[in-house]
Amino acid sequence: MPNELKPIDTPNGSMTTKQDLFVDAYVANGGRIEAAAIEAGYSPASARTIGSRLVKDSKVLQEIYRRTVEQVALAAPKALATVERLAVTARSEKVQLEAASDLLDRAGVKAPDRVDHRVMGEISVNIDLGA
Repeated sequence: MPNELKPIDTPNGSMTTKQDLFVDAYVANGGRIEAAAIEAGYSPASARTIGSRLVKDSKVLQEIYRRTVEQVALAAPKALATVERLAVTARSEKVQLEAASDLLDRAGVKAPDRVDHRVMGEISVNIDLGA
């Protein structure tokens, strides 16, 4: 079992080995506190309590955030490739349209949500009924 007193230097300060293992497990398992605490080496009997305490610790929380952002950045190219593939090869035209729209939105080319047409001044309408 890791020595809990051995400090691990992170960009957010020093954490114990168990805290570092907890952060790894927490990010990897999608945020399941009790499972992450057990995987980090904490007692199953107190894992939920310790895990809840850990996610309130500012250094641990900052490190969870940093590693989560890192994971999102690593997953982004695969997600982009999936959306690009759907825009071209999806069987449904609706799926193709949604994927293409999503790509354009993310590229900053987005249709306006609402167009406001205001006319300043007078409007004159003449209807000729042929009489």
